[in-house]
Amino acid sequence: MLRARQTRAEAMLWVELRKLRKQYGIVFRRQHSFEWFVVDFYYPSKKLVIELDGSIHGHEEVWMYDEARQKIIEEEHGVSFIRFTNQEIYNDIHSVLKKIIQNCF
Repeated sequence: MLRARQTRAEAMLWVELRKLRKQYGIVFRRQHSFEWFVVDFYYPSKKLVIELDGSIHGHEEVWMYDEARQKIIEEEHGVSFIRFTNQEIYNDIHSVLKKIIQNCF
């Protein structure tokens, strides 16, 4: 289910991802769905998913669910995932963007 509000980390990254359109022609979608699963960001041209993991992702049951969900999406839709923690976004968003750009080309 789509969320009406983004987390702080999602909002920060979304601002930067939107800039990539003008700079590189990279167009991400926010909260893209694959059947009943929703991913944080998706770049259709490269079939690239970006997921942000907050503190709740440290719980084993959440981590196991995410791992299973990722495997299903990867296998059924041929996409690849890259994951970042919220702390990576807050502390070094420029390195995060560099990794994203590298995965887009």
